[in-house]
Amino acid sequence: MSKKFKVIVNTGNPDNNQSVEVTQGQGGRGQPVRLQAKAGAKYQLLDLEKAKAVGPDYVKVKRVGKHLHILFDGSTEADVIIEDYYEVMPEGYNGVVGQAENGSFYEYIPEDPDVKGLIPQLADGGQAVSVALGGAEVVGSGAAVALLAPINPLLAGLGLLGAGAVGVVAGGTTASGDVAITAVADNVGNPDNGSVNLSAGGLTND
Repeated sequence: MSKKFKVIVNTGNPDNNQSVEVTQGQGGRGQPVRLQAKAGAKYQLLDLEKAKAVGPDYVKVKRVGKHLHILFDGSTEADVIIEDYYEVMPEGYNGVVGQAENGSFYEYIPEDPDVKGLIPQLADGGQAVSVALGGAEVVGSGAAVALLAPINPLLAGLGLLGAGAVGVVAGGTTASGDVAITAVADNVGNPDNGSVNLSAGGLTND
């Protein structure tokens, strides 16, 4: 049986929010859900098969022209197409988010911590990239979902929220496993303030 998902479009205005259910594989049947991109909106993914209202651990994403294609696990074609995503969204903006089991919201980032795999940086016509729930934390829910703090994309690659992994937030620590990673806001994006070293016990600042 195909899995069920939901996409909640959070615009910051309850009158313009949208919620739509998606069945895994419906894109392969020529029935993808098509959503119009809205500048600054957050597209929250939910896995309806899970007991909690959390996002899927992994999805695949692909850029096709101006559109963002999202493929749920097991799909060969896009189940969700966010039309005009790369024309409407601010440069460098990642609007695809999910809620983790710890109750916090995070962006989806590439499993391979390569800047080219970040959703805003996807090349037109490239291969679909597997992205995982993790990276920059977002705050709030529903219409209030927004970025909590900017974060260096390479540090975000350390923040995948799988079993025993962690979420990295500039200026603090969020842990959901055995390892805690701390990133100091002054060091994020500013190498003149010192370096950040990874060790078994977490990150330390020189």
